[in-house]
Amino acid sequence: MADYEDQSMNPLADMNRDMNRDVDTDIDDKDVQMVSAEEATRVSSSATIKQEAGAPATPQGLQQTLQREGVLESMDKNGDMIIFVGRAKFLCCSRTIFRASRVLEKAAADTAARLAEGGEMSRDAIALQSRRITLKARPGVTPAAVRAVLTIIHGSPMELSSQFGDRKLLHEMLIVGHYYEMTESLAPVAVKFIKKCYSPAMLFRQDEIASQLWICHQMGHLEGFKQTLGMLIMGARVNKKDQLVGSGAPDDQPYAEMEIMKLMGLMNRITSARNSLTSRLIELFEESYERLEASPGTATSTNLTEFFCLADRNQARCDLVMFGALAKAMKAADWENMDFSCSPRTLQRSIMKIGKDALERANATGIHSQCTPLLDDLDSIKKLAKEVVDRIPLEMDYFSRRGGALGFNDD
Repeated sequence: MADYEDQSMNPLADMNRDMNRDVDTDIDDKDVQMVSAEEATRVSSSATIKQEAGAPATPQGLQQTLQREGVLESMDKNGDMIIFVGRAKFLCCSRTIFRASRVLEKAAADTAARLAEGGEMSRDAIALQSRRITLKARPGVTPAAVRAVLTIIHGSPMELSSQFGDRKLLHEMLIVGHYYEMTESLAPVAVKFIKKCYSPAMLFRQDEIASQLWICHQMGHLEGFKQTLGMLIMGARVNKKDQLVGSGAPDDQPYAEMEIMKLMGLMNRITSARNSLTSRLIELFEESYERLEASPGTATSTNLTEFFCLADRNQARCDLVMFGALAKAMKAADWENMDFSCSPRTLQRSIMKIGKDALERANATGIHSQCTPLLDDLDSIKKLAKEVVDRIPLEMDYFSRRGGALGFNDD
């Protein structure tokens, strides 16, 4: 593995200084940058230009330049492009890169157009400069992920077979794919990853849930996306700034500030769903209390309804016992001062604990075997999360198109 060399020692430095004179160096908000041997020259990736007819596929002097610069890894031994990410360098085939990524194709073409405007540089010099690209530093765009992406698009996916169960790598590969519009090129191999690293079982940590949600979203895996979304909503609490935070994350790291959550654009819908679930949990629980309170057997309300008791005898006494037991259980749990900023999962457990306590108290006094202070509401509570997730509006065309093409979402 070659050592990294100081680019200022490159014998082509003078030529590259001339090449950079007409390039805008103030642009800093793009995903790609064009790199010279002396410094990174930042450019826009908005314009498109076709390579001039007859231009050489491999610029003269490129191989010598690669030898001098010490390219770290070769994706194609006959490559004619260098991609930089962090301190890593990769020798690639420009045709392969451009076929897989319109973003990188536009970036290279735009730089070639800028350099050609002055009319002072040779065609080979322009081609050499426009095929030196550095990827902007951002979360997830790591050397390991870029290496994996380049390995796939250069036709050697099985070199990654030992890493197919690596969720972190798949997560980052799909971030690279998203920014550089390469996801479709990665999809067939990503399916092998997702089959090994996707977990339908309950996840609790915020980073694990967000990562799996991102992966399922990018792959169009609708069933996995909904399951993971349910995990997220059930485990999301509210911090002091009214932001959703998951398990294992401090208050200053909410979901809304995670880059992948911003990219998916779902936070408003997720927040609304979480709040709806919390409100419905509270309503279901308090409805049981209100029904008992309104029973003729409790004699505490003028708005009397029917008995809550399911038996055909001693209904008044049974309701009175259940009402008293539930009231005592609620007081013991300090329901009036309950912190509803907790996660729906925590609230659900608190409600079920109160219900269990109330039933034990009622049984100790004596009620019918078929009666319970919360009736069947505990079963309803368990179904709520799925119902809330099912009501979240999703881009079904997107999931059908992307997931369907990969064999997901089949009926």
